[in-house]
Amino acid sequence: MTKRKRTQTTPRVVPTLTAEEEAVFSAISAPENAHIFTKEAARKAFAHIKRLSTDMTEPHQRTRALLKTMRFLEELTRTGDTPGVPEAVRETARQLLRHYPGFEEIEAAHKSLPHLFGPVKQRQAEGLRYTEPGND
Repeated sequence: MTKRKRTQTTPRVVPTLTAEEEAVFSAISAPENAHIFTKEAARKAFAHIKRLSTDMTEPHQRTRALLKTMRFLEELTRTGDTPGVPEAVRETARQLLRHYPGFEEIEAAHKSLPHLFGPVKQRQAEGLRYTEPGND
């Protein structure tokens, strides 16, 4: 039997948190939220938020992408705007829109996580006929 060579482990570096990140982590791991997040789930949620906040997408770009996706799905549902699109694709677009976040949810996301989502501007929302959730 050969002896395994023992390697020295390097200490894990814990990044320092900004005040905003600390507030998010505290809210996620608060005792009153224990029924929502276990400690492990809180750590995973925070890691995901941290990963999102370090990507190259700016908050206003993320919000614009949500609104443009909404517009694209709406166009797919209208026969006049997209002739030749199969009915199955139109139905899928309708189903996706039914559960797509509305303006209020996107704005709430901006208020809760401004480092991830930008505000919904009136001119961005113009022309969208999206009905709010609950109207399925």
